[in-house]
Amino acid sequence: MVAGYSANGIFVLQSNLPIDSDRDRVGFRSRKYRISFFDDKLNRRWYENVEAGVQGASVQAVFFSMNKMTAVCTAQQKVNTGNQVSIYVQHYFDDNRKSESRLTGNVNLTGSPEKLRVLVSENKQLTAILIPEFINDELLRIHYLLLDSTFNQMNSKVLDLSCRKKNFQLEDYILSNSGDVALLTIQQVREGKKRLDEYKVYLSQPGEAVLFEKVVSREQIETAGAGIVFDNQHNRLVCAGFMADPSLASRTSIFIHSIPVSNPGQSEQRLVPIDNRYKFKLVTISDKQGDGLFTYPIRKMILRDDGGIVLIAEAFYVYEYSYYDYFTQSYMRRIEYQFNNIVSISIDPDDQIHWLHIIRKTQESTDDGGIFSSFLQFSTSNELVMIYNAFNKRRNEVQYSVMDPAGRFEESKTIPLQLPVLLMPRFGRQVSVNEAVIPCITGKKQSLARVIF
Repeated sequence: MVAGYSANGIFVLQSNLPIDSDRDRVGFRSRKYRISFFDDKLNRRWYENVEAGVQGASVQAVFFSMNKMTAVCTAQQKVNTGNQVSIYVQHYFDDNRKSESRLTGNVNLTGSPEKLRVLVSENKQLTAILIPEFINDELLRIHYLLLDSTFNQMNSKVLDLSCRKKNFQLEDYILSNSGDVALLTIQQVREGKKRLDEYKVYLSQPGEAVLFEKVVSREQIETAGAGIVFDNQHNRLVCAGFMADPSLASRTSIFIHSIPVSNPGQSEQRLVPIDNRYKFKLVTISDKQGDGLFTYPIRKMILRDDGGIVLIAEAFYVYEYSYYDYFTQSYMRRIEYQFNNIVSISIDPDDQIHWLHIIRKTQESTDDGGIFSSFLQFSTSNELVMIYNAFNKRRNEVQYSVMDPAGRFEESKTIPLQLPVLLMPRFGRQVSVNEAVIPCITGKKQSLARVIF
């Protein structure tokens, strides 16, 4: 994964387990990290295996911020009330220096923690560390540390969420430039004989003891995901998603919640209907007739300068099956990944759809985590570009689609290549106004590709 870049080059983060998975142990393997640094010509200058700098500690997360890579490590020890977790940070710089491990805070747990999460604000000045633990089957406790730009602790908090452990999912989490933390959760609830997915937003402010919560959608289990983003310019939290009757694509609509951070109780919900110009498109792109946007989880939310919003969603499916292999005399397990069409929707401030575009693609793979599928979003000064692999029987092509704020759309343009290249688009990053760097496979060699517009 291209993690970030400095004035001197590009940081790449690698792992022995899928980098976008929450699992840190698979079978007998535990997760390990490696940091590499490449110069402007994409030549690797050095690499370093990430090791915990404190005896008895383990590496929990590695991320890029403020022109350097930072590793978060934790060490546990028994105390009277349970376990005390000490949290350390260590920095890796582009000249191959690394700092000493430094303690940033301690957290007291009553049980075993869930996966540690790291959040970085949009302006890169703040970092938050979240450590969730289920106290029981009905209560999730999140320990929250807020760090400044020098990784000194500014605030610590405990957030208690009432939820059922069995049917709960922490879908998204973000940090504002002011230190506010927002969580988006999904929990299955019952309403009569129906099972419904309840989407709920939680908002925690540094100076407030009360945790604000609001149900933003309670839809049937087929409902696609929602997304959250902080509007730091107007100090508000925006949550958006798709609402519909899954049997009637004509009733598909978009909900947008606007929650003012200074007064979250004054939140507003608006519905944006999908009008007749786009209904036919949404029916024809679906793998299941009539599903519309139900099969399209939101991948990205972009706030427009005029107060509107752009939603980017992608069809995504995972199929798991087993079969008996007579040659090995054993059952084999397979996982198929499908990343298909992309839908981009631009919504005006007056809750009208400005444009809706569909990028048509089919990307299927087995047992590889879909590393060559999906797309990289690339933003120039006045265009939005999607870069992706176009698989075919003869050879792979790298294609891109372009759209601008006025609604102009160019689909499936091919990038000329000097060598056969297979991109890993989800793990690439835009590194300048007109340039992106993407991990790729050329022949049997793993390398980096530079795309310039």
